[in-house]
Amino acid sequence: MKQVFRHSGQQRQLAGRRKYGPKISMSPRLIQPAYACALALSICVTLSACGGKGDRRALEGSVTLDDKPLAAGAIDFFPLPGTRGPTAGGQIVDGRYYIAPDRGTMDGTFRVVITATRKTGKQVSDPTAIMMDPKAKGGMVDEYEQYIPASYNKKSELTAKVTADGPNEFPFALSSQR
Repeated sequence: MKQVFRHSGQQRQLAGRRKYGPKISMSPRLIQPAYACALALSICVTLSACGGKGDRRALEGSVTLDDKPLAAGAIDFFPLPGTRGPTAGGQIVDGRYYIAPDRGTMDGTFRVVITATRKTGKQVSDPTAIMMDPKAKGGMVDEYEQYIPASYNKKSELTAKVTADGPNEFPFALSSQR
């Protein structure tokens, strides 16, 4: 059996079967489950590549600034080279933080970043303020400042070694003079 195809005005003869196989048309009902299966498979592969939930560790501890518990802030653990992810973080409340195992880190060494902000007492212009809060006065919002020294956040050299045998409790005593 010979099939003839026209291409750029020339005839080309192909023996046997069509060059690109039979034309297949899939109904939308078949395509949606196919995408769902592909998505589920990619999620499974991603989760297995990152390690199971059982590999993550709870993290807890205290944070003081000038020997007083830090009233409110945030703490983040970033994996250093050679340590498997993920990054983990949580809130500091009354000088304490706790990150549950399902949101914790793997074993390894992590760079620790601690932040805390407070109002300066000034108002600054924010063009998006009216979109976010129609009651905002002329687009003015409270100004906040990072009051913990950069050596604990932007330029942090704080580290924590997370281990399988724990306990993974890390106290951080910060100084505003640093």
